[in-house]
Amino acid sequence: SYWAGGRIQLLDYGMSGNVEEYDPESSFDHDGRTFSLVARKVRHESSGGMRGKQFQMAGSKGTVELIYIASKGKGLQHWNLQNSLETIADFQSLSPLKVASRLELLLTPGQCYEKLNVNNFEIVNESAGED
Repeated sequence: SYWAGGRIQLLDYGMSGNVEEYDPESSFDHDGRTFSLVARKVRHESSGGMRGKQFQMAGSKGTVELIYIASKGKGLQHWNLQNSLETIADFQSLSPLKVASRLELLLTPGQCYEKLNVNNFEIVNESAGED
């Protein structure tokens, strides 16, 4: 994620049982840095039933992906995560579903397949008032 500037730490846990009830640590210290939990994604294994649908059953398996961001520590300028998120979007005024959607987009890594330079562009002359 460009927004987090290389501060993201992803942790995946394979689990069985009710993965929705997993309660992760809100922060932890590692290698001189403090990491704060910003999102939790739960993915259930599909039982192969209806295409595109995933159902959770008692004893089903799944994965919990925890997304942490380093907010302070060795080699980092202190970063107030909540203030940063509020600057991007007024998360406090949004519904939980909208917050989850925006965080998903914000934390998705971008991909660049081709580096662009000035030679990839051309100047196009436009005439004012012509249709």
